[in-house]
Amino acid sequence: MQQSQHIIPYMTSSVSSESQQASPGYHRFIRNPVLFGLGVMFLELAFQTPIASMIESIDLQEGGDSDFVEYFTARRVVEKSHAKISKSFRDVTKRCLYCDFGHDSDFKSPALQQAFYNNVITVLDGLEDVYRDLQDG
Repeated sequence: MQQSQHIIPYMTSSVSSESQQASPGYHRFIRNPVLFGLGVMFLELAFQTPIASMIESIDLQEGGDSDFVEYFTARRVVEKSHAKISKSFRDVTKRCLYCDFGHDSDFKSPALQQAFYNNVITVLDGLEDVYRDLQDG
């Protein structure tokens, strides 16, 4: 008899519907803060380190204001991640960072929800299948 296991995540997060006052240029760079955060989380998982530990002087120069340093760090890391992560995972990460789904950035939009499902969820499911096949190898 096989016992069911309850897997407890090592990481938890929450999403608040209340928006914080962002700096004036914030949305010029970050179209959807929730999806941007998801993209950052993907980078942190891939590199196994917090985004703050990946900051380089060029990110500080480009970002200037602390609101933008994380954006420039994430952009630099994902663009130079060819040797570290697969093309599919990099594409998913970039779509989340840049909210690049061919639709507006409001997650209430059914078109964005469908594009997110098609371009993130299904790709991640496929990557999980590939990983599982490699493990079973």
